[in-house]
Amino acid sequence: MACNKTIVQKPLLINKDDVMKLPTMQWKFESKEKKWKAYLYTFTQPIELEVTTTFGGFIVQYPGKKGCIEGNAILCLHNGKTNFFYDVKIENSTSEKSLQKDYRSPKTLNVDSSLVQQQIVHVIDENRNLKALNNNNLYFFEENKTLPTIAKTYRAISNESLTAYYVKPGSAKAIVINYEYNSNKKEFEIITNQIKDEHGNIIADGTKVNFIITDKKSNSIASAATLNGVALIQLPQAFASEASVIAQINKSQSSPIYLNQ
Repeated sequence: MACNKTIVQKPLLINKDDVMKLPTMQWKFESKEKKWKAYLYTFTQPIELEVTTTFGGFIVQYPGKKGCIEGNAILCLHNGKTNFFYDVKIENSTSEKSLQKDYRSPKTLNVDSSLVQQQIVHVIDENRNLKALNNNNLYFFEENKTLPTIAKTYRAISNESLTAYYVKPGSAKAIVINYEYNSNKKEFEIITNQIKDEHGNIIADGTKVNFIITDKKSNSIASAATLNGVALIQLPQAFASEASVIAQINKSQSSPIYLNQ
């Protein structure tokens, strides 16, 4: 005796159009079948929908309290081994909250080089959908900005740390050194001025300063890193007495000083 295979009929969509407004809209179907499952395949992810059985059919509803990324999607109705697919369009209910995104490139600039930075601005809603910037329906704004020569950390959006970018100080402009003799320790302490670039920015912490020591017999080098623009070294009296010293950073160097007790 042959078995009759039950054929599941495609549910009839009662809604008048194919637009699904999230998160509150319900989709109503007519069907004699029970035990339906529903899935919404969006641009970014599949979402299992809530299904409520009614007299003569069922209702499909979005499970979340917020919307999702708008655009074309596929609604899948599943019953046993049978699937039916519906092309739908997702639209979110009006969202009052919007977020401005301000991207900058490059993130780090140096006053010795170009201070031109690219800026791209756009606005998204809380569901990450692009929103028009103005009445001309522009979604992106782009321009090149010339930044000031003041070295510091800036923010494209003041209350968002991830939008920070940095203008670095430039090369040392003028180096001046002085020394003091410590009779108790029998050593010379050689210290630089607070070294700045040509725009008045204190050079970066950790900048290497070479102190070149010359006496009657030989030349030697002692190095130190700057902190707040200043570097210093100590030289023992026996090693440095009557020597001359200059400080050098790349191509910038100080005038010599002569060590005497």
